[in-house]
Amino acid sequence: MQNNLNIRGEPIQSVYSEFKLGKYIVNRRYQRKLVWTLKEKQKFIDSLLNQYPVPLFLGVIFEDSKKGKCFEILDGMQRLEAITSFIEGDFPVKGKYFDLSIVAETNRLVEEGKVIQKEPRLGFDLCKILLNYPLPISSSSATSMESIDETFRRINTGGVRLSWHEVRQAGTVTSFSQLVREFAAHIRGDVSHSNIIVLNKMKEISLTNDKLDYGIKIRNTFWCKNHIITPSNVLASRDEELLAHIILRILLNSTFAPKPKEFLSHIP
Repeated sequence: MQNNLNIRGEPIQSVYSEFKLGKYIVNRRYQRKLVWTLKEKQKFIDSLLNQYPVPLFLGVIFEDSKKGKCFEILDGMQRLEAITSFIEGDFPVKGKYFDLSIVAETNRLVEEGKVIQKEPRLGFDLCKILLNYPLPISSSSATSMESIDETFRRINTGGVRLSWHEVRQAGTVTSFSQLVREFAAHIRGDVSHSNIIVLNKMKEISLTNDKLDYGIKIRNTFWCKNHIITPSNVLASRDEELLAHIILRILLNSTFAPKPKEFLSHIP
């Protein structure tokens, strides 16, 4: 069971400050990879700048012994990463970059030489519109790991914009599904030391194209370099589907080749 449901509007500036403190958490047991293209990120930021409504960000509040209250993201990871990476100057919108001098945290990064202000800059008024935008956030406390898993499963099994394999895997945390995910991460190169990772570290292991200057280039993955799977299919987790087939055939010592969906649909 979950309780203490809270829906609020949180200014992006406050969200970014919490993000820099490492309070936004991703659990890779069930979360998808960061796969948004540059165009998708730019379109979302443009929606915020034009003050269009955006979908709810969903998560669970939990207490960390060192950081205090943290937010485990259940839905909205791609959108939150787009916001934070734009604020840190990773990409432009309509040819203009966020003015890093406006936010204390990013201004400090510039002063320390950790980031460079790119030009031309977005105007002050537009930067403030973005920072003041109230993100709709729905949060609750959770009484068990099972309730978090079930919440994520219910959010994602609708299949909107997910591949068949991702829909099948949504909220699945069995030993087999974890084995497939871990093998896939090792082969792609986006492995992490823990399933729990702060959002500001996710872009280091995200799958990107040449238009973004961070993360793991999809074209350099084993699957794409050897022309086994196309980049779009890697983003759709078809590599994990293929690995699931291979592992099951080895474990079952099977040479029978049923239809893919029939073969995997009965496996948790």
